[in-house]
Amino acid sequence: AHTVRRELGFFKIISTNTTSLVKPSTHGEVFGWQVDAQAVQEAKADQSGLKGLRAAAGLRGWHISAGKPLERQLVDMEDGTTRSTTPWGGALCLSRRFVQAEPLTELSEDELLLWDSKRFATMAHPFEDGKHFGFIDSLYLPSGSDYATKQERRRLLQAYFRVTKARKQVPMVL
Repeated sequence: AHTVRRELGFFKIISTNTTSLVKPSTHGEVFGWQVDAQAVQEAKADQSGLKGLRAAAGLRGWHISAGKPLERQLVDMEDGTTRSTTPWGGALCLSRRFVQAEPLTELSEDELLLWDSKRFATMAHPFEDGKHFGFIDSLYLPSGSDYATKQERRRLLQAYFRVTKARKQVPMVL
């Protein structure tokens, strides 16, 4: 497991790309970090995968705030068979502190855009005494240099910055 020197008054957070947090082989690495919170990209989790992740994370003292689950896809294999697989992508946030949040019932257009992209997760994380909090956001932007990918990155970033502007004076980490 990774070790981090604990200092009173410091909040430790990391951002990581897991390539697939659903695989149990990655759990030791990701859940082994001695930090307060994590912003995770490439969780590669559908609804069933998120259920398993919540259980595995809970056993290791982590709480999950997940983005929109990915949908399984049928893929034709070279041998002529068809296989169900979860595509690359997904985002979630992990916290050592219990975070109880009600599902949002009214989302702005920008929040809906980010949620539907399946590339965004957010968590309102309590600090020290629990009377103060900050947002931890995981925004996994598409990679590539073609025009369509650049436009999608721009669209998601613009939506994200409009969402953060509406948060006023609340601290946040992306």
